[in-house]
Amino acid sequence: DLAKYDVVISSKAPSYMVKHNYHISFLNHRHRQFYDTYEYRHEEHDKFREIIFKFDNWALSDENCKRRFCIGNTVQQRLLKWGGLSSQVVYHPTATLSFESGEYDYLLAVSRLNDHKRMHIPIQAMKHIRENVKLKVVGTGPEEEKLKGMAQGDDRIEFLGNVTDEQLTKLYSNALCVVFPPISEDMGLITLEAFNSFKPVITTKDSGEPSIIVEKSKGGFVTDIDIKQIAEKMEFFYKNPEIAREMGQAGNEFVKRITWDNVVRTLLDGVEEEIFQRKN
Repeated sequence: DLAKYDVVISSKAPSYMVKHNYHISFLNHRHRQFYDTYEYRHEEHDKFREIIFKFDNWALSDENCKRRFCIGNTVQQRLLKWGGLSSQVVYHPTATLSFESGEYDYLLAVSRLNDHKRMHIPIQAMKHIRENVKLKVVGTGPEEEKLKGMAQGDDRIEFLGNVTDEQLTKLYSNALCVVFPPISEDMGLITLEAFNSFKPVITTKDSGEPSIIVEKSKGGFVTDIDIKQIAEKMEFFYKNPEIAREMGQAGNEFVKRITWDNVVRTLLDGVEEEIFQRKN
């Protein structure tokens, strides 16, 4: 029972099932396995999907949700496609880490090592790069051993596993660029972390929000889903570190505008007055 609170803000599934007189949704994502990553077509899963659609669209409807916001355009479009519900995009910042800019030394890939993050792309791209530039891979996951097998024999590729926040910020600070090619990413905080460190990002046209952010900011390259094309961009930054620096600066200018103050102001704009009028 949350009735004693004036406002409730939900995020991802299933928090938006909350019943409250002033419910605001700041949607991270719904259960994606029943939406854009839905892979099953037999009757049992279709029934589950139908039920979940009904619950989700009821919970996020005008009847039960005063305001709808999304963390990115990709989530916004999914909400329209599967529910016909409009919303406003509000980017939120990364965790408060001590980002800084250092040298422009090596290629960096940061992510969970699973199939949706497609970390095989930068690893395979290294086969087309003749320059003696290192690729540092940060993260762990179910694809780890497979990816290490792909990289076998190339001592330029280094797997660092999980790292501390301090180590991660240091890795960002001395990177030449960040290669981040996931598929249909909700927002992709790695892009913002790279920009906070004045580093450009290489991503793909189907990466979801990272492609939108990189295009808007001019903070890197958005390529086709083509290993050789991505390798060319990785090599380009190695040969042109001054352009990497310029694009990283453009990304940093973009990310400066993304603050928690702006998130709070946007989500709660006019809410206090509206609640006061309702109570009186």
